[in-house]
Formats: sequence, structure tokens, C-alpha cells
Amino acid sequence: MDTVTILTIIGAIEASLGIPDGLLKGLCEKESSLRPSAYVHQDGKGKRASRGLCQIQRAAWSEVCSEYSWEKKGFSAKVNAECAGRYLKKQYLRYMDWNAALTAYNQGYYRGVVSGYAKDVQNRAKRFQTVRLVPEAKFCRIN
Repeated sequence: MDTVTILTIIGAIEASLGIPDGLLKGLCEKESSLRPSAYVHQDGKGKRASRGLCQIQRAAWSEVCSEYSWEKKGFSAKVNAECAGRYLKKQYLRYMDWNAALTAYNQGYYRGVVSGYAKDVQNRAKRFQTVRLVPEAKFCRIN
């Protein structure tokens, strides 16, 4: 899957969940370099393994995406980004702050200190923000 398609999918998820433009894109770039096949096996039993485009862990997945199998859909770019977006939004609704939500996404909790992770994702997000088009300029005709 090409990068433009991946960014289009993530952008649609951001819009549907009310996530600021570029934030989920920045998160996925930080987590996997936008690679849907990324996998991190953190312990011998795979309990803390992270999977797919947004590197969502199994426990977070089961909190927000129980209708999808982590084993079968974890590497689907669309489903992985949807589940990661839901989990990020859940953290935002919990803390009412996007930096706190990013910190909790990465660490599993937020204790009042914004992580370097959150700052890095915010910086990456700026690169992905949609260019806003200005309304069409009105010109007058000179005779």
C-alpha cells in the first residue's frame, strides 16, 4: 500500500473521530514509519506486543475494537488506524488534552507530565496538516 493511500485512510479516520488534522498521521509515522506490517514483540509471551501501522497493543485494541480480531486484522492499515484513533480519542476524552492523550497512548497512563513522545508526535503532525485553501479571490475587470 502506498503512502498517499495510507495518509488518505488516516485522514478520513481523523475527520470521522474529531482528531486534530495530522495528529493520528504523526502518531503512525512515529510508531511505524507508516508501515502497516510493523511488529514489535516486547516480551516472550507477546502480551505487550505492538502491531501494525499505529503499533497498537493488544490490551488497547480489546478496549476499543473488540469487534475485530487483533490476530487477523492487526496488520490491516485501515482497521489498525481506526482502532488506534478510537483509543487515542478515548484517552483524549479521559484527560481532555491531546498531549496527555498522546502520552497515555504511548505509556498507558498520564501523570501530569507531557512526554517527549507527545511533543515529537505534535511536531510530526504539523508536517501532515492539510493545506487550507483560501476562498476564491474576487477580481474586478478593468476596461
